[in-house]
Amino acid sequence: MASTQPSDETNGVANRTGEFDTSVIAPAEAPKRSPWKAWMYLWEWYPKHYPPEERKLLRKMDACLLTFCSFMFFLKWLDSSNVKNAYVSGMKEELHLYGNEYSLFDTFYNVGYLVFQVPSLLLLSRPKVAKYYLPTMEVLWSIVTFCQSQMRNRNDIYGTRFLLGLLETPVASGTTYVLGSWYRPEEVFKRTGVWYVSNNIAVMFGGYLQAAAYKNLNGVHGMAGWRWLFIIDGVISLPIALAGYLIFPGLPSSKKPWWLTAKEHELARSRMINAGVQPSKELSWTVAKRTFMRWEFYMGVLCYTFFLSSSYPHGQMAIWLKDLAAKHPGAYSVPQINTIPTGAQGVSVFAALLATSLCMVYPLWSIFSIVQTIYIVANISLLIWNIPKGYHFACYYLLGVSAAVTPILMPFINMALRDDAEARAVTVGAMLTAGWAVFSFYPITVFPIVEGPRWTKGYSVNICFIVGCWTTFLVMQYLYRKSESRKQALMCREVAKDQEDMAAPAQRRSFASTLSQFQQNNEGAEAKNSSPFDLTGKVFVVTGGGNGLALCMAEGLAEAGGKVHCLDRIKDASKAFQEAQARVSNLHDAGLEYHSVDVTHDEAIRKCIADIAAKNQRLDGLIAAAAIQQVTPALDFQKEDIAKMMDVNFTGVFLTARECARQMMNYKIQGSICLVASMSGSIANRGFLAPVYNSSKAAVVQLARNLAMEWGRKNPDGSGGIRVNSLSPGHIVTPMVQANFDAGEANREEWENNSMLGRLSRPEEYKGVGVFMLSNASSYMTGHDLKIDGGTTAW
Repeated sequence: MASTQPSDETNGVANRTGEFDTSVIAPAEAPKRSPWKAWMYLWEWYPKHYPPEERKLLRKMDACLLTFCSFMFFLKWLDSSNVKNAYVSGMKEELHLYGNEYSLFDTFYNVGYLVFQVPSLLLLSRPKVAKYYLPTMEVLWSIVTFCQSQMRNRNDIYGTRFLLGLLETPVASGTTYVLGSWYRPEEVFKRTGVWYVSNNIAVMFGGYLQAAAYKNLNGVHGMAGWRWLFIIDGVISLPIALAGYLIFPGLPSSKKPWWLTAKEHELARSRMINAGVQPSKELSWTVAKRTFMRWEFYMGVLCYTFFLSSSYPHGQMAIWLKDLAAKHPGAYSVPQINTIPTGAQGVSVFAALLATSLCMVYPLWSIFSIVQTIYIVANISLLIWNIPKGYHFACYYLLGVSAAVTPILMPFINMALRDDAEARAVTVGAMLTAGWAVFSFYPITVFPIVEGPRWTKGYSVNICFIVGCWTTFLVMQYLYRKSESRKQALMCREVAKDQEDMAAPAQRRSFASTLSQFQQNNEGAEAKNSSPFDLTGKVFVVTGGGNGLALCMAEGLAEAGGKVHCLDRIKDASKAFQEAQARVSNLHDAGLEYHSVDVTHDEAIRKCIADIAAKNQRLDGLIAAAAIQQVTPALDFQKEDIAKMMDVNFTGVFLTARECARQMMNYKIQGSICLVASMSGSIANRGFLAPVYNSSKAAVVQLARNLAMEWGRKNPDGSGGIRVNSLSPGHIVTPMVQANFDAGEANREEWENNSMLGRLSRPEEYKGVGVFMLSNASSYMTGHDLKIDGGTTAW
């Protein structure tokens, strides 16, 4: 079984869930918003703290992906709701539909929908299929829409409704999956809101379109106005569906769409990896096991099932108006019956856009609770029924707030399952399948048309379903926060503290005290500042410095007097970093400073290092330690995984070294650069299957030699003279390595036996090595690979 682990020898930037969380694309954290100014977030679609290229990418995605998906959802609801408009516009009388046929329209539609839901989502999760699958289904949908104009009896209606339900499967749930694959969590809620309200706009548009068709086309060429509605809908749908072959991009891991450059496509992929959205993997039976072990599957299915059924009253206002027209002839005309209910769709548009725009400002549970409160009040009022006519209208309109539930719930599920693409597809598909399965008989049993429009039993049951949906969502919020806290704690665990528990008391002394003792005993030293190990006044950069080995080495540099800037992809400094920072805070003119930045993001790393150098007017050294590791047999490696690992382990190291060298030359500093490789760059660890990682570390060793050759000579202008070496650590005891042992991916006893010392190393044993390589103590060493491996490679 393949797995992904952070490097033992370096400070890994992959989390323990196995995802390649490679970067923070937007280098600056979003500014904190005052709750009283939260309304400004409604307009902040392209945050200023995003790099220009990322804002440009978002604009392109909105213009092409979001617009096309919104049009598809618009057409889906236009073409599926038209049967209701037709029913109240003459179809009922012409086809003699005087029983429960109206309720069965949705039943047959839902049966087709639920039969193909999960298979459809799994097909859409395949990168090679996704790009063409949705447009093809939409073309077939348009053809069936044309066919509805020739329906002659209820069986024709049932058959076409079944086909439409089947063909619709990739549009609703599939689109939420696609949007969740392209947009980060802080971006997807408001865009899902825009996408979702297109269905309400479609229902509004359909009402006006039916009114116009009834008024202007009724009887033309011997066809009733309601038949012309299906033809008009088909004419609108088919060209847009065909355009999907040119516009719809599929998934980020699909073939590059024409409207993105190669660089933008790679940015789109890497930023989702940074957000923890795992790309698609090969389908296997393990998908079912992974999915069924997630609480998101069960709670998501339950919550959506409660919601979908409870949403049925929204959209039934026309039945009430038709009943009033029958009891009071002339009260409402057919066009009015089609157009007046569109007000509820207007409320839906407003509610969905407002709610989703505030989802990243206020807690999701609070937004969701406000929506459910309004909805339950409207249902209770309609249960009472004998209320003023004006309030009756208001209640039917307020039912429209239920439209805000889906664009909150679906992105939340996609966000919670971002670490498993297949589980995400199965869960979303199961939510729709279960929801529509219940909904297929819910109207018949709870809201039968013969009991309408005053459904006493219906509204009573509906209130219970609303409470069920509300309660389930609150439970999901609690579980999600608990789960995220666990992940964050695992990712930022106190590596240093764990290693102190394993270390002997003598080895717990700070490097500062060891250095001081060395200086006192050094007969040739005239003063403390004369020590070749002294780093007072010097400035260093350490990548991957948020945790683990790199943090230990950074602390050693600070203890030797250096100002150390730690770069890591983690948004906020870990607890281990904060404790290390506190330990060196009392050292004069030295310390640790944290920066959240992506080593593979060219512009971000350039700006970050330039700012550090400008602030201090110098840059003396670099330890490039950020890396990721994936334990996978060579035959199982995917091309995308290879590219991601090389991007971090080699490209990120190259970019960081290049930018640091630029600043050293700019400030005429003869600095030192240490590229952290691994003993795995020169040997294959028997039984530990990491071929790409080992190769990337071999590349780092060779890179150090080449950079040493290129930057070593001092130039006439005073620049140059930069030393570049690589460090190849052996196996280090960390909680992450212990996880390798526990998972059976490595054998501790075998590793210990491979060492001449008969044990594994500890991170604190590399503190002095970092100081040595970046200080004057190694002033004549360059182009060298220093192995600290307990003799493992010397047998």
